[in-house]
Amino acid sequence: MIKKQVILCVDDEKLILDSLKKQLKRYFEELFLIEIAESAEEALALFDELRQEGHDIPLVITDFTMPGMRGDELLRRIHQYSPNTLNILLTGQATVEGVRNIINQAGLFMYLVKPWSAEELVSTVNQGLKIYQQGIRIEQQNKELAELNASLERKVQQRTEELEHKNRALQELNHEKDLLMSIVAHDLKAPLNKVKGVLELIKLAGHLNEDQQQYMRLAGQTIERGYHLIRDLLDINAYEHQGSEPDCQDVALVSLLEEQLVFFEAEATQKNITLQRDFPPQTTVVCTDGDFVVRILNNLLSNALKFSYPHTTVMISLKLKANRFELTIKDQGQGFSDEDKRLLFKKFQRLSARPTQGEGSTGLGLAIIKTLVDKLGGTIDLQSQQGQGTTFVVSLPNGLRRV
Repeated sequence: MIKKQVILCVDDEKLILDSLKKQLKRYFEELFLIEIAESAEEALALFDELRQEGHDIPLVITDFTMPGMRGDELLRRIHQYSPNTLNILLTGQATVEGVRNIINQAGLFMYLVKPWSAEELVSTVNQGLKIYQQGIRIEQQNKELAELNASLERKVQQRTEELEHKNRALQELNHEKDLLMSIVAHDLKAPLNKVKGVLELIKLAGHLNEDQQQYMRLAGQTIERGYHLIRDLLDINAYEHQGSEPDCQDVALVSLLEEQLVFFEAEATQKNITLQRDFPPQTTVVCTDGDFVVRILNNLLSNALKFSYPHTTVMISLKLKANRFELTIKDQGQGFSDEDKRLLFKKFQRLSARPTQGEGSTGLGLAIIKTLVDKLGGTIDLQSQQGQGTTFVVSLPNGLRRV
């Protein structure tokens, strides 16, 4: 059976029903089946039969006053079965209450007063059919959108589960990496200590010529670089974990900086580099983690001396601001290229600058600085052009008070 769309007409007066069917067939027979029923009960049975056969029923036209079930009750039941079906009421004796009930309970689309004109009927039916088709399209689009949304939700859920699985795997790998790094770093100390001990024994034995002494110095420098690498590996592994959090205590900041600068005087003198200070004259106490600040200063100052040319100046300055303090290290060294800046705080990166007297570099110093600054809730700013020196500005929060 070919499934078609149906217009169902209901009226207990055979003459009116035949006239209604004739007018509708004249304009809509090619597109629709025109079915009729002479009572509400017959209409309900026919409506159910048509739907079971798979026909679509976009429009029901019914009289109001009929023996047995009235038109308003018929339309109410049809609306329950098929909410999309549009209802047109033929009214000659309909009460206001009855029309109101159909509007409220059956979604009445339109009513026609008997007698009606053919033009009025055709216009009303055309308008209703357009609204019905539009509603079907909207319903289909909503269904497609719902299916698409469900599909997207399934894909998002699947992707989320995949990412969670990968994240857990990465966390496990990262944990294994950290554990391996810690084990390797600790285990490297033992052979370095043994080599260092052998070198000390050779020195005690004496009778070394100039070349042998030079080899001993080179071996000692290599051991020291190994120690620095182990220290940096262990430190960055510790700093990147939650167990190493800053401890905010009162720190006499200027005194702390002066104490650390003493350790760099010999290195600066060896390279004929001048260390200049620009500190506040008053004694200043800030609330911060002194160990973190010392490590930040030491790494920045060590880099400044390492990558600066002889007979230049390195400036260390401290500025106090509202709720913050700024530590600035400025050198006249090689500076950073644009590519250097992109890789600046990543681990084990080889940048364009090279130590000016062959000093060692682990590639972890700036990564450690960035980690510590982040943990303190601060910022680090780089001002540099290749060949024109470098300025690092570290801004850290504090509970500032002066004594």
